[in-house]
Amino acid sequence: MKLSTVLVGGGVIATHYQKGLEKSETLRLDALVDINPNCPARDCFSVPFFTDLQSALSLRPRVALLALPVAAHDEIAHELLANGVDVITEKPMFESAEDIESFFDYAEKCGVSLSCMFHWKAADEVRFLRENLARFGKVRAVSTTVCDDYAATPDGTIRADRLGLMGAWIDSGINVLSFYDEIIDLTNTILRQEELLPDSKSGLLKYVRKVFDADGVQAEIVVDWRSPSRQKTSRIECEHGTLFVDHTAQTVRLGDEVIFSRPVEDRLSSHYENLFSRLSPEALKDTQVGTLLLHKILYTGNAR
Repeated sequence: MKLSTVLVGGGVIATHYQKGLEKSETLRLDALVDINPNCPARDCFSVPFFTDLQSALSLRPRVALLALPVAAHDEIAHELLANGVDVITEKPMFESAEDIESFFDYAEKCGVSLSCMFHWKAADEVRFLRENLARFGKVRAVSTTVCDDYAATPDGTIRADRLGLMGAWIDSGINVLSFYDEIIDLTNTILRQEELLPDSKSGLLKYVRKVFDADGVQAEIVVDWRSPSRQKTSRIECEHGTLFVDHTAQTVRLGDEVIFSRPVEDRLSSHYENLFSRLSPEALKDTQVGTLLLHKILYTGNAR
């Protein structure tokens, strides 16, 4: 039997859940909640719509998906957990690793689970790498560049509709770290270098470069919101060759040879379709240690 589910937050990101939730064998969407009656996701789902959480809780859901800005997670997650609802949040979970640890403890006291949707982990090219990387030998270095046009504005500042993402590192750093978690051991990761460029108006980062030492593997992440491009690429140096990953096109090359290709029109929807196809609160509850590790690296630069 599918689990009764409510979706809290009907913004643009929630529109990418549609296909995945329709195909999910675990979750049955029973309601959408958003304070904005004209939210983008309202037309995506033929379910009851509420502008307040209490009305949705009257349906006695088992699971809640939070597709909200991270700053809004705290209050909503607390109320849901207190009402015995398993909560699955967008990334990042909360605004600090300490908050996440505290909420994990609170979820346990409430007898429910708390977990995070790392959609990059569910990408087709990432799944291919996880299953096939060993044949190329030990990973020696990995680097990823994420470009988005969120600060490619006439005055060079971050667009108002992207301020809720909390800047380039918080928004995209967690995505890349969740990908690295699939291919290298992050347990003893230490930040070695960083370059930061804040937005003059909001103070949020619009460019960041961080270099980590992950147990001898150099791991570099660059996020640039000043680019008109939305290209996302990685280079993985292995003992037996170098892999070039185009996350936007969902392809992997070994030198000039394409060894994996699964292009899609809507990359994000593909991620969530994969994620929801195998998602269950029971399975996600077992990922708490890894989830906390990724957020510690995100917020402090170090795994411990």
